Amino acid sequence: INAEYMGSLGGNLPWLFSLMWACNSIVAIASGLLAQALVSYGPPLQPLTILPNWAFGGYALPFAAAAAAALLTTVLACALWRPLEAPTGATTVMTDEGSVSAWRWSLPMLLCGVVVTCFEGSMYVFVLGWTPVVSTIAGAPPPAGLTFSSFMLAAAAGAHIAPVLKTPATSLAMVCTISAAALAITAGFAMHKSVAIGPMLAVLLSLTMFESMVGVYFAIIAGLKAALVPEHARAFVYGIYRIPLNAYVLAVLGSGLQPGLGFLLSSGLLFGAAVSSVALKR
Repeated sequence: INAEYMGSLGGNLPWLFSLMWACNSIVAIASGLLAQALVSYGPPLQPLTILPNWAFGGYALPFAAAAAAALLTTVLACALWRPLEAPTGATTVMTDEGSVSAWRWSLPMLLCGVVVTCFEGSMYVFVLGWTPVVSTIAGAPPPAGLTFSSFMLAAAAGAHIAPVLKTPATSLAMVCTISAAALAITAGFAMHKSVAIGPMLAVLLSLTMFESMVGVYFAIIAGLKAALVPEHARAFVYGIYRIPLNAYVLAVLGSGLQPGLGFLLSSGLLFGAAVSSVALKR
C-alpha cells in the first residue's frame, strides 16, 4: 500500500507499534504464569504407557500447552485473517516499477540491518542463555515461568516508553548502549560464578533492564524499518536481515561458549549497534 494509505493513520504509527509490542508482552506474561502453574500443580513427569520413549507431565506440560496454542492460532488465522484493504481512493504500488529489481540498497538500510543483526542476535542469545546464567549464580534452577513473566512485564513497560521518544535513531543508540551495559554486567557475574544474594540481585536487575530495552527497541525499529525499506521490497529485505542474525546465534550456540562469554560477546555487538544507530541518524 502506498504512502497515501500510511498517511491515513494520522501519524499514529509509533503509537500503533508500541501498542502491538505491549500487547505481545502481556500475552507472554500470561503464558509464563500459566507455564509456571502447569509445572507446579500439574502431574509429575512420567513415561506414557503406550509410548515408553515419550513422557508427559512436569516441565513437558508447558510445551504441550504451547503446541495446543499454536494449533488453535493456526485455525483462527486461517478462519479470520483477511487481506488488508486500502481505504477508498488509495492505490497500490506493485507495478513493474515497484518490482524488487527496481530499487537499490541504501546506506541507511544497511545500517538498519546491522542494528537488527546485533540487537536481535544478542536477544536470542539472552533468551537461550539466561536460565543457565541465573542457575549458576543462584546455585539452583530459578522458577522459570515467574522469572520469564517478570522479564515480559519489563518489556511491556519499555514498549510504552517508545512513543514519547521523538528522535528514533538517537533513542535507538541509547537503547543499544543500555542493553550492552546490562549484558556486560551479567556476563561479569556469570564468569565469576559467585553464588550470593548480592550478585543474584544485580544480575536480575540487569536482565530486567535489558528486557525493558527490548520492549523499547521493537517499537522503535518497526517504525524505522517501515520508513527506510520500500514497501514492495520489505519481505525480501527483512529476510536478508535474518541471515546474519541467525548465523550469529548459531555460531554462539554451536561453539559451546559458556553463557557468560556469549553475553559478553553480545554486549560488544550491542555497542556496535549503538554506533550504527548514531551513523543512521546522520
